[in-house]
Amino acid sequence: MKDLSLLKSDFAKFQSQILNDIAPYLITNQSFLRAENWFYQSADIFMYNQKEKLFISSESENKNYISYLEKNNSFSYLPTHDLKTLPNEEFEIQIKGEIFGKAHINLMVIEYSGSKKINVHAVSLNKVTRIKMNQKTQNLRLALRISNKGIATIEDIYIQRIKQEIPNTYVPNPKKISKNNPSTISDIKMACILDEFSMTCFGKEVNLLTFTTENWKEILIENTPDLLFVESAWRGNFGAWEYKIAKYNNQDKTPLFDLLRWCKENNIPTVFWNKEDPIHFEKFIDTAKLFDCIFTTDADMIPNYQKESGHERVFALPFSAEPQLHNPIKIREKREEKICFAGSYYDNRHEERKQDMDNVLDIAAEFGLDIFDRNYEKNKNGRTHFSFPERFDQNIKGSLKYDEINTAYKGYKVMLNVNSVKYSPTMFSRRVFEGLACGTPIISSYSEGVKRMFKDIVLISENKQELKESIEKLMDDEEYYNEKSLVGIREVYLNHTYKHRIHYMLEQLGITVKKDIKNVSVLSVAKSKVEFFNILDSFKRQSWKGKELIVLLENFDGYIDVLNEYNQENIKTYVLSYMNHYNRINEIISNPYISYFNPDSFYGENYLLDLMIATEYSNAEIIGKNTFYQYDFQNKEVTKYNQDKEYQYVDSLQFESSIVDKSIFHGENIIEAVTKMRSNSSMALYFMRGFRLLSIDNYNFIRAGVGVSEDIINKIQK
Repeated sequence: MKDLSLLKSDFAKFQSQILNDIAPYLITNQSFLRAENWFYQSADIFMYNQKEKLFISSESENKNYISYLEKNNSFSYLPTHDLKTLPNEEFEIQIKGEIFGKAHINLMVIEYSGSKKINVHAVSLNKVTRIKMNQKTQNLRLALRISNKGIATIEDIYIQRIKQEIPNTYVPNPKKISKNNPSTISDIKMACILDEFSMTCFGKEVNLLTFTTENWKEILIENTPDLLFVESAWRGNFGAWEYKIAKYNNQDKTPLFDLLRWCKENNIPTVFWNKEDPIHFEKFIDTAKLFDCIFTTDADMIPNYQKESGHERVFALPFSAEPQLHNPIKIREKREEKICFAGSYYDNRHEERKQDMDNVLDIAAEFGLDIFDRNYEKNKNGRTHFSFPERFDQNIKGSLKYDEINTAYKGYKVMLNVNSVKYSPTMFSRRVFEGLACGTPIISSYSEGVKRMFKDIVLISENKQELKESIEKLMDDEEYYNEKSLVGIREVYLNHTYKHRIHYMLEQLGITVKKDIKNVSVLSVAKSKVEFFNILDSFKRQSWKGKELIVLLENFDGYIDVLNEYNQENIKTYVLSYMNHYNRINEIISNPYISYFNPDSFYGENYLLDLMIATEYSNAEIIGKNTFYQYDFQNKEVTKYNQDKEYQYVDSLQFESSIVDKSIFHGENIIEAVTKMRSNSSMALYFMRGFRLLSIDNYNFIRAGVGVSEDIINKIQK
């Protein structure tokens, strides 16, 4: 009997597919928009056609009904005009139009069996709605319901049958599409249509499923995605979806429609991200409206999308930086003592941007300027509308390929940014995020978004003299330059990476994944109460939240009191001599990273913060400070050691100024490991074993610096 039921189901699908092939749409647009095809009795209603649109005027606060094709408004009567449907058939419906005044309008879809009305659906204006028929439904009737005073215009409608697939062969137990719930962001499977750069960046964080217009179904059935993510792509998926996403004349979007329909049928949420807003809003709005959720680089465009799509699932999603690509690790020994601009010049459009660019470039040229022209190949054979002014010819160094962009981001002391969009709260060039992530200070023309998001981290001024003074200070004041570099890295890595953007997007979709919070255990040894409280103060000073303190106590006077008082959730104490009861360090430390604090050294509030941020952009097992400050008590001053060893891989670091992945102690006895840390042994041995050592900035640590003056702390603590 079960097999017979399946055969009946397949036969119903066969009927549905034949009907879909013969008449994929229930009604034609022309018939629906013809005023003479509508019946109404109220004197407060008037319908007419103008410019191929249907206008409905209402002069009443009450609800009024207008019937399509039928000559009555008694919906208990069976329809006399055939709008045939099949039991359990599905339709996708959208009615497009506008409202003027306070009028409210719905399309009413009424289902009838062979003998009576059995169901009613209300479809909102400008909202894609899917309706499944009752198993007894044989016929439909359509009507409009309008209330309140105003005018409604209808310009388009489609009521499309949802095509049901027929299996090639009869299968008693068909395989159902199933999804596993992802636990972390790296488990996410994201079907996508992206341009090359976005694909590279998103692909570092989630599992991307890419496909063409021909093979998408095969790939997605085999690898069920958690979501479909489509951006405002010009040549999506390496050209496979070119002319299918943006608006073009005489284009065929059928593959996209089919893809979205399949996603809806399989409960896969769909997301569209317009990274070209506000300039290319019109180019992509028709596509954006088809998706469950819309994201835009320009928060000011949200009301426009909500109006056009008929829903409020629209959110801002600015650009960001990808740690594996955009980070401060050096690509050369020293940066060019110059300013760099990588981008385009437009002589015939964006007049305000052109003026801003001329002003910024003129000032930058006084300090040494190199330009990488995105349109260099177009311009090298003669002047075009994309040519920089002739006075900058000597500054142009060619162009940069996609994989050479770090030459601009990391090879120069300062970067320039010029904005085409000045007054958006969230939209500005991705080079701002990427440059700051690389530790490069940025001079920018005015942008409301840059100012809001980065405050004084990015130097902005519309005053030429102020801009010139800002550049002078960056070029000449090393401490000022290093501080700008450091706070830029922090701001991007704490708030503006691709991981942050993906988490935000998933939250809006209701997809819950764990946030990857990296925890570090601060380990130390105290041989007196004074040392213990030095360690405790240093620990409490740290701004990094994911931390715990473990202090091993020698048998000093009062150590029992410390043991009794300091054994809390994130502060634990042990007797040092008791460590011989353990074999490995992971028996007392569960966190993946360890940082040894020397009781005699000073650790600034962002010491752990900067080291833990570095774990986002480097896979080095040991991260520390090869360039560091040491306090000289006799002369009451600090000296910097190992100059210019920041943001590079090195062959040695010290335990007291580093964090280590605890896996480096694999096979080592816990006493041996603690002894190495306490004696501040060089970690060159671990380099010899094949572990990677990364040296970052020189701030927030002073060797032998406990008790230094506030003046010195203010100089080193950033």
